[in-house]
Amino acid sequence: MAGGSRENPATLSGGGRRKAVVIVVLIGCVSLFADMTYEGGRSIAGPFLGTLGASAVVVSVVAGLGEFLGYGVRYLSGRAADRRGRYWPIMLTGYVVNLLSVPLLALAGAWPVAMMLLIAERVGRAIRSPIRSAMLSHAASRTGAGWGFGLHTALDQTGGMAGPLLIAGLLVVGMGYSRSFAVLLLPALASLAVLAAAWLLYPDRAAWRSAPPAPSFRPGPGSGGPFASILWPPRWRAPGLSISRWPPST
Repeated sequence: MAGGSRENPATLSGGGRRKAVVIVVLIGCVSLFADMTYEGGRSIAGPFLGTLGASAVVVSVVAGLGEFLGYGVRYLSGRAADRRGRYWPIMLTGYVVNLLSVPLLALAGAWPVAMMLLIAERVGRAIRSPIRSAMLSHAASRTGAGWGFGLHTALDQTGGMAGPLLIAGLLVVGMGYSRSFAVLLLPALASLAVLAAAWLLYPDRAAWRSAPPAPSFRPGPGSGGPFASILWPPRWRAPGLSISRWPPST
């Protein structure tokens, strides 16, 4: 196989590929139960804050601040994981904060407490999201990126749909907000249990990730750098012209 071609997942070692498939499925199940938890909770967060006496301004501030922190912290958690190499512990910490903040809303008796829990949920999601995506990318490099990310997205979106529907059903039968939040402890614990199982089964990422493919373009002398083949394709070049000599002499 040519040095610049991408490795076919089907030709990888069977053991490594099987481990990668299991990792993709496990992470997908983690996301399924996690989405059931926090999407179910978020579906009634606004009305719940209203019952605690929060104004529309407070609800808007909570939502906006939560989303801001939910994306701003991702850079810090991803960088921390790369520098320390502790992907599993940091990701588990993020999931614990993300998921347990939702059922704890059942105990919130005032809107400031509920506001802090809702913001904590977004921060927890920010801590674990970049690490989960990185680990999924490593595993998908062995299973095939389309299959790996497609399966994960399907499971993730299934949970995101099931959570609000579960809450709607609980409200219909008269469970109320607090008890509905409490029920979400079940998918939260299921998500954490699957994540812990994945960590115990495959603590070493090197066992199921493949090495990055070699670059398909190796610049030669006077080629004008690594982007010359894109910016200056060979079919456009005339004899005597090169990117390293511009403008051309006439």
